[in-house]
Amino acid sequence: MSLSKDFDLHQTMHLQSLNRLRNGVPSGMPEQLGEVSAILTTYDTAQAKIAADANLTPAGKASQIKDARDAALAAVQQWKASRTNGIDAQTIVTRAALHKQADKALPAPTAMAVENMVTRLSAFNSLEVELLYADATDAERRVIETAAEAIGRAPKRVSLPGGEQQVVWAHLLAPERVAAVREARLEQVNPDGAAALRNLEIIRGTYDALGSAAAGLLRGA
Repeated sequence: MSLSKDFDLHQTMHLQSLNRLRNGVPSGMPEQLGEVSAILTTYDTAQAKIAADANLTPAGKASQIKDARDAALAAVQQWKASRTNGIDAQTIVTRAALHKQADKALPAPTAMAVENMVTRLSAFNSLEVELLYADATDAERRVIETAAEAIGRAPKRVSLPGGEQQVVWAHLLAPERVAAVREARLEQVNPDGAAALRNLEIIRGTYDALGSAAAGLLRGA
């Protein structure tokens, strides 16, 4: 089977998945994915022509096929960048606007509240801070988040297997934990905006996955 036909199978599967989005497959996306099929078709045609050329030695054929493959790979990478860079920028702007909206829905932490929280949290270990964060209200969590950001990475004693202890640099709260809580907050404040953000991420992931699939087919050819 040609690479372009193999890719069409990947494309069909992903487009069917995108049908579950609120607005279905984005307008123009099938045509954009067709650009990758065209790149692979060009490679398939070149590979077949080179393979059938009786005037070329096996080494000559291998060299020309490699050149055709490298050109196709470069074209696929350029295509993927052209499709994902804009979405990445849009996602950053959309997420920032949603976070700003979510922050406005909560009382702004005062300097005194943050300073007091920094002092208090410094007396607790990571597990205790995590438990306090989990039990806090959204307003309290925002103060804790601001305090944790102000502290940044700080020396921390951790236990190693075997009972030994080691001092390391670590955040008061795991950044991924804070990010997950803040993302959930977006859902509460603006469900439609959060859904639109997820759609952007899914669409971006589709471009990335199909670009990677095409590159994988070429490398395996």
